[in-house]
Amino acid sequence: MSSLFSVIPGLVPGIHTTRRLDGLIRGSSPRVTKKILLALVASVALAPMAHADTAPPALTTDQMQLAMQVVQAIGIQQVADSAVDGLKIVLVQSLAANSKQTPEKVEPIVDAVLMPDIRASEPQFVATVATLYGQAFTVPEMQQILAFYQTPVGQKLQGITPALTHQMVEAGHAWIGQIGEQVLRLDADKLTAQGLKVD
Repeated sequence: MSSLFSVIPGLVPGIHTTRRLDGLIRGSSPRVTKKILLALVASVALAPMAHADTAPPALTTDQMQLAMQVVQAIGIQQVADSAVDGLKIVLVQSLAANSKQTPEKVEPIVDAVLMPDIRASEPQFVATVATLYGQAFTVPEMQQILAFYQTPVGQKLQGITPALTHQMVEAGHAWIGQIGEQVLRLDADKLTAQGLKVD
């Protein structure tokens, strides 16, 4: 699998089936959901190109090791695990819909064929996040972050971060779906007057 996002456009036609899942892409029609996902995928793909000429200097080995400790302390691995679990649901539902098969039949295939590559890419994601932290914070600042996560409230924050992240993603999906349909419906005449077609 060359890229995680390379599989999404091909799965988008069936992605509306995830509306049955708790909170995933809630409130949006299949057509709007498809357009939103394609736009998001395009923005992610183009983002590195937009900043390629302003890349910050590489981290030293010590900076990277400290940054890895920081992201592990804040629970990035758990966030990555939750994201992968959510992606698996989308992949199973989408492939099942596109293939006219039951999710129960598709899930073992996804587990055997796709999930090993996806889970193998998690360390790369964690390292990417660590690099971002290492570039954003000085060594003393990262040491202070680590010290905070050793306090009781820091431990609590670490424990609830995956659940909070999941809830925020659900809220974001619901908001995007609702506002996308709402503005298209309310402003359809204005868009048509500007020569834009609204399906």
